[in-house]
Amino acid sequence: MKVLAVINAKGGVGKTTVSTHLAVAAERLGLVTAILDLDPQPSSTLWADHREASSPAVVAAQAARLPVFIKQARQQEADLIILDTPPKAEGTASEAAAHADAILIPMQPKPLDLDALPQTIQLARASGKPFFVVLNNAPIQGQEVTDTTAALAGAGIEVVPVVLHSRKAFYSHMQLGQTAEEFDPEGKAAAEIRALMLWVAERINLLTSIQINSRKTA
Repeated sequence: MKVLAVINAKGGVGKTTVSTHLAVAAERLGLVTAILDLDPQPSSTLWADHREASSPAVVAAQAARLPVFIKQARQQEADLIILDTPPKAEGTASEAAAHADAILIPMQPKPLDLDALPQTIQLARASGKPFFVVLNNAPIQGQEVTDTTAALAGAGIEVVPVVLHSRKAFYSHMQLGQTAEEFDPEGKAAAEIRALMLWVAERINLLTSIQINSRKTA
């Protein structure tokens, strides 16, 4: 089982959108997945409340009890746990990072987001865990993605090669508990989140689990 912490001290960068979309994408790859919602404003939990599907599991959790929740998930043979964290909560984010195998940092390719990033990078580096930035809500045209990627790479920060662009499908059905992959499976947003999940799976050594599950269902 792997634990992925989705962290950014800045609010409004899309942590819950990325967490829920990745969880659904992981389930569709055959990975038993759960989200531990650590945000006092439990957006992931509310999203799950609107879903008709029973998976992925979403559990409202507290940072102090993370070891208990993770132990329970391991006993239930989960493949992937995603930790959806709140902004401006250094203790919660640090606790999530401490229990994670890797850290995913969503950010928008905007000057204010770039200016606010050092706090999150400092936390990620202090954890000693591998971490990487994924550009989210990125404009489809323009230099923003290229410029932001260059700035991050210049600072020695790994950037996911998959970009999540500003597409309506990422948020238009969230109030119904649906992700882009469920609402518009052939669309560009669905393709981007699938590509991101596969990249993450390879990066944190989950591909073996995907291959095993694929053989079981073949």
